Amino acid sequence: MGAVRDPLNARPSPLRSWYGRALVASELRPKAHGEEIRFEIHARPRAKRSRIVGVRGEALEVALAAPPVDGAANDELVRLLAAALGVPRRDVTILRGETSQRKLVAVRGVTPEAAVALLLPDAG
Repeated sequence: MGAVRDPLNARPSPLRSWYGRALVASELRPKAHGEEIRFEIHARPRAKRSRIVGVRGEALEVALAAPPVDGAANDELVRLLAAALGVPRRDVTILRGETSQRKLVAVRGVTPEAAVALLLPDAG
């Protein structure tokens, strides 16, 4: 009789984290705050390339090619989010966590529903 294979230890799909927990768009909950939306970011600097990885808890997990030196990773985060959401870079602001992996970001010119659809198109 063959060994029972644990599906959580299999190689994860793009929307499954390495610890086996499904990453779904409903966990990312941007909150409207006046004319802007706010949401948490978990940044991973010094990645091979900059990209949106998925959701980690209630935060958007983002890999950044830039190192966390002299604000380079923050600049890359702003550039990546602005491009993904189709807004100018001036409309993306880091409110909290400039020296931390965990950040709070504000974006003007996009609704919470549109942000989830643009940031996580395959999660629906």
